[in-house]
Amino acid sequence: MELRRLEVKKLRSSELHNLITSQIPIYLMAFVIILFFFPVCMFAGPGETGASFLNLGVGAHELAMGGAVTALSTGVNSLYWNPGGLGWLNGTQATLMHAEHFQSIRYEHLAFAYGTKAFGTAFSMKGLYLGELEERTVPSQNPISTFGAYFVVPSFTFAKYLSWGVSLGTNIKLIYQKIGVDNAISYAGDFGMSIRSGLPGLKAGIALTNIGTRMKFTNSSFSLPTQVRAGLGYSLFKEKASFGFDLVKPLKDDIQFCFGAEGLLMEKISLRTGYRSGLGYDEGLDGLTAGLGLRIENFNIDYAFATYGALGLTHNFSLSYNFGKKKEISEDEERKIAEELQRRARMTAEAFYQQGLVQQGKNRYDEALRSFDIALIWNPYHDKAAQASEELRKKIEKGKINEHLSTGIAEYNHGRYLEAISEFGLVLEIDPTHELAKQWLNAASSALVKVQMARIEHEQEIQDKISLHFKNGLECYSRKKFSNAISEWNAILVLDPRHQEAREYIGKARSHLKTQVSGILENVTAYINQSKWIEALHDVNRVFAIEPGNQVALSKRDEIKKNLRNLSVNYTQKGIKLYKQGKFGLAETELKMALTFDNNNVTAEEYLEKISAKEKGVSGKDVNDLYMKGVAAYTQEKYQLAIFYWERVMEIDPDHANAARNIQRAEEKVKLYKK
Repeated sequence: MELRRLEVKKLRSSELHNLITSQIPIYLMAFVIILFFFPVCMFAGPGETGASFLNLGVGAHELAMGGAVTALSTGVNSLYWNPGGLGWLNGTQATLMHAEHFQSIRYEHLAFAYGTKAFGTAFSMKGLYLGELEERTVPSQNPISTFGAYFVVPSFTFAKYLSWGVSLGTNIKLIYQKIGVDNAISYAGDFGMSIRSGLPGLKAGIALTNIGTRMKFTNSSFSLPTQVRAGLGYSLFKEKASFGFDLVKPLKDDIQFCFGAEGLLMEKISLRTGYRSGLGYDEGLDGLTAGLGLRIENFNIDYAFATYGALGLTHNFSLSYNFGKKKEISEDEERKIAEELQRRARMTAEAFYQQGLVQQGKNRYDEALRSFDIALIWNPYHDKAAQASEELRKKIEKGKINEHLSTGIAEYNHGRYLEAISEFGLVLEIDPTHELAKQWLNAASSALVKVQMARIEHEQEIQDKISLHFKNGLECYSRKKFSNAISEWNAILVLDPRHQEAREYIGKARSHLKTQVSGILENVTAYINQSKWIEALHDVNRVFAIEPGNQVALSKRDEIKKNLRNLSVNYTQKGIKLYKQGKFGLAETELKMALTFDNNNVTAEEYLEKISAKEKGVSGKDVNDLYMKGVAAYTQEKYQLAIFYWERVMEIDPDHANAARNIQRAEEKVKLYKK
C-alpha cells in the first residue's frame, strides 16, 4: 500500500551570530532557492511515485511536533529533515527509533553522527517491514499465498558550517526495496540549508529531498517521492519554548503545511504537540501529533503518537545518547557575557586615552603614544585614540626629521660628508619619500666620492673599482649596514693598501658596529631583566649575525635558553592542569606555547597527542579567555606571545574582528624592535 509522508526535525540553540543586517545576503540566497524550487514543484504534472516509505519521519521528538522542524533540527536526527542542520553539531550523538504503525507495519531507524561545529559527518540506516500480505489475482475468500515486503535505506551525510550563520549539508543514500520475490535498487540524494539569523532565537531552513534514479521492478518503474521543505523556527525563554512552521511541496502532489510547539519543564521533561495537513481523511483529529520527552543526563528518551483517522494511531519511541555532553552557554548568556566584556573594554580604552592626553599635555610624547596604543588594543575602534595617536606620531616624526636634516646640512657645510650622509639616511628611515633629504644625500655622496676620486692616482680600471666600492660602502653606511660597508672598504685596501680614507672609514664603521652591538646587548640585558626571553633570544641572534664569536652573547644565550626551557615546563604544567579539568581547547593552546619555547618538550607533545585523540569543543568563554591572555601579553610588551594567543582565537573564530586588527598592531611592534 502507498504510505503517507511523516516529517520532522530537531534544532538545539547555538551561539549568537552577526546582526540581522549582516545576514541579508544569506536570506536572499535562501529566498532565491525557494523561488526556484517551489514553482517547479507547484506546477509539476500529476503522476505516480513509489518508495513512499522514504517520507516516513525519524525521531519521536520531531514527529511529536508534527514534523515542523526544517528550521529547528540539528544533530543526529537532522539527517532526515534537513542535512544542513548537522553542521551545528559540536560533539558525538547516536539514536535508535522504533515505530509501530497501523496494519502491523514496523519501522526502525538508527544513526550515528559526529561534528565539530565546522564540519559534520554521519551514517544512518532506515528499515521498514510489512508481513503477512495476501496475494490474490481475483476476489476470493482464500489468498493464493502470503508474502512480506521490506525496505532498507543506508545513508551517509556530510555538512559544513560556513561561519556567517549558514550551514549546508547533503545525504547520499542507497534505496533497496523487496516485495515478495521482486526487488529494486535506486540511488538518491538530499540537500539542505540551515540558517541562524542575527535576531536571537530566529532560525530558517530549506531542504530538497529524494532526488535520484527511478525504482525499476520487473515490468514497471516509478520515480522517487521528491519534495521541497521550507520552514521557520523561533525559540524563546532561553530555549525553553520552541515553535516551528513548515511548508512541504511534494513534486507530484499538493502543497502541505505543518506546525508544532515544544515546552521544557524543570530542564528534564519536554511536552510537544503538532499538526500535519494533507492526510486526506475526513475525521477532525487527522494529522494531530503529540508526545513527551525525558532527559536523564546524556540520555534522551522520547515518545510520540500520530493520528491517521480511520487507519488508527502510530506509536514512536526514540532513545538518543550524547557522548561527553557538556552544559552549553545559552545564546542569551553568551550575549550578556560579550556585552559585559565589550563594556569593560571600552571603559579601559577610554581610561588609557585620557591618560595619553594628560601625558601629551606634559610633552611626555613617548608615554602618551604608548597610552594611545594600549587604548586601541582594548578597543580597536576607538576613533579618538586612533586620531590622537596618528597626529602625535606625525608630530614626533616631524621633529626628528627636522633635527636630523639640520645636523646633516651643518656636517655637509663643514666638509664632513660621511656624517652628513648618516644624518640624511636617518631622515629617509623615517620618511623614505622625503625629497629634500634625498637631494642632500645625493649631494653629500657625490661630494665625498669626488674627494676620494681626486686622491686616487692609479690607472683608470682600478679607480673605477675603488669608486664603485667606495660608493657601495657609503650606501651601506647610510643604511646602517656597517658590516657590509666594512667589506666594501676592505675591498679598496686590497686594490690600494695605502688608501688612508678607506682605513679611517673602516674604523668609523667598526666603531658604529661596536656601538650597535653594545646597544643590542643592552637591549638583551633589558629584555632579560623584563623576562622577555623570546625578544632577548632574537637580539642575541642579531649579535651573532654581526659578530659570531661574541662571548657576552654566548653567555647570555645559555641563560636565555635555560629560562625558555623553564617557561616551557610552566606552560606544560598549565596545559596538563587544564587537560585534567577537561578544558581541552585551552590546554592545547598552553601546550603549543610550551613547544614554541622548547621544541624538544616531549611531555607537551604527548599531551597534545592525547588531546587530538579526544573529542573537544571550544566555548565562547574559551575564546574570551584566549583573547584576554593576548591583551595581557601585549600590555606587558610581550608582542610575540600576544600574537600567538590572538592567532589561536582566529583559528577558533575566523570572524573575530578585534583579534585580527590586534594581530596587525602587534606585528608592527615586532617589526619595530627587530630594527
